[in-house]
Amino acid sequence: MSDALPAECFPPLMSRGERAGLICTVVARLTSLVVVLAVVCRILYRAADNFLHPSWHCRRIFTSHMDVYMTSLLLAHTVQASTGTYSILWLRRGSATCGHPCNAQGLIETIGDPAAALTTLAIALHIIITVMCRRRFTSFWIPISVVCAIWTYFLVHAGISMSLHHSQTRPLFTPTPYWCWISAWYPRERLTAAYMWYWMTAACTSVIYIVLFFYIRSVDVASKRFWTWGREQKRSHPVERTGRNLLSTQSKKMLIYPAVYVAVILPQSLIRWMTSGGVTVAPFWVFLAQCIFSLGGVCDALLLIFTRPRVLGFAPSQHTDDDKDDGSPGIVANVGVSTNCDWNHGLESMPHSATALTLDAQSPGYNDSEATGSLKA
Repeated sequence: MSDALPAECFPPLMSRGERAGLICTVVARLTSLVVVLAVVCRILYRAADNFLHPSWHCRRIFTSHMDVYMTSLLLAHTVQASTGTYSILWLRRGSATCGHPCNAQGLIETIGDPAAALTTLAIALHIIITVMCRRRFTSFWIPISVVCAIWTYFLVHAGISMSLHHSQTRPLFTPTPYWCWISAWYPRERLTAAYMWYWMTAACTSVIYIVLFFYIRSVDVASKRFWTWGREQKRSHPVERTGRNLLSTQSKKMLIYPAVYVAVILPQSLIRWMTSGGVTVAPFWVFLAQCIFSLGGVCDALLLIFTRPRVLGFAPSQHTDDDKDDGSPGIVANVGVSTNCDWNHGLESMPHSATALTLDAQSPGYNDSEATGSLKA
């Protein structure tokens, strides 16, 4: 059977330097896998604790659309990082070769990588619609439908590609040369399976978060004018309750997400485009780009923990400063996720300070003309 396979299926044995580079890639992939699974275990622990010890202060796991999207993102990173286990086999053999392990690695790559990209884009779109358009979504069918559509597309695409193009003389997945990916014989499949979604997500998320950055900055400026010209107002402004500097902090955080995603995806995409065009790239740069790309799960997990603590029940306690309900309308607690198992405010949790300002009009007892008139002054 091996005699019928093309020469691309049997690359030369890796040198010592190439083996070291592949080891670094495996370590990066497994690190992402461990970190993401640790986050998942933390979520499962929270869910189990809620189930075994129900009380008024337990924190629900799925309270907003963001929770659904982040679950999909964690699942995508888990699938993506699991491909590192196949590279361990290539290290033992000395090189990657065509066969069932190669097909499995390539197939998982074409599902996990772009699924993470499109889920990232869905999160960005969700945030900008929630913050700027002041849309309040209550039905969970919207995020569930989006997530199902993402995964269905890539699963169906992978199945169709395997059935139409995979053959013994020209297999769909071949070594490239250190791990398995869609063969250079099928550039259209590379585009529709991954490249198109990588670049679309990078471009769209950059535009979205930059727009949000300036939008939140403009709201911050408007809030300062409010306090300059509207000191006689009896009801405190949401910016004061969340902290005047918090909006500026959140606007800076907005720029982290596209910067991290572009930094992770750009080197790998450039290397793949160059090698597809016949350009010879030094192994050092290939492994460096792959290592950076493999740490995408770590980056997203850390961003989730440190910049989105209310998502998926990660808040350490419900009694935080900005979760307290001081009795005034429009406080952060009214627009965050529900902080216990009995409340369900139905509003989104990200980004909480910006949403507190822009969605304040949906809080009970809110006087729309009072706030909007002061902001326009």
